[in-house]
Amino acid sequence: RKEKDVIAPPADIMPSAHYPIQAAGDRISHLPAMAREDRIGLKFARYMDQVEHRSNLCEGDGVSENCVVDCRPGDEVQTHFGQLIFNGSVLTTYLNGGLLVEVNLTAAKDALGTTPCPVERQCTPFRPCLEGTSCVQKEATHSFDYLGELQQALRCPIGTQQCSSIQQIVGGRFLKKDGKNCRAAPIVKPLPA
Repeated sequence: RKEKDVIAPPADIMPSAHYPIQAAGDRISHLPAMAREDRIGLKFARYMDQVEHRSNLCEGDGVSENCVVDCRPGDEVQTHFGQLIFNGSVLTTYLNGGLLVEVNLTAAKDALGTTPCPVERQCTPFRPCLEGTSCVQKEATHSFDYLGELQQALRCPIGTQQCSSIQQIVGGRFLKKDGKNCRAAPIVKPLPA
């Protein structure tokens, strides 16, 4: 059979340039349609998209409402002490925005005698050795290995104990929960029945 012998509706034989069916005056050649004055250059459009994307990030912003999260007692948080990052938990919150956190020290796993260090002892990750009623820094010991290379080891001084965990009051900007800075949330107590 030949094409001429086939009965076809007129819509099937129209060229594709005629779709969608509309009046010739309604045809738009450039999509998306915009006025000439509304067009901006590609590089500037990309720059504006990058600025908008950056404004939605919480990097370095610990005060915007979408960049902070309430932290309550029992919440697991990351503590940032300078370049040191530890996992810890919130023990209590204070009205001034401070949070009492407890941090487990990983270096205490290798120590012989360890003890938990409460907040009254003023221990930090930089002073993790309990001596009487306060904490002191670790001491560095130097030795040479079998190749003659200098080795350094940090140990608590004799007569002190390594803290297995420390408690410290810190501000919310030093704590992160779900990637956002913490805000000390008030303790919610249930109403009496």
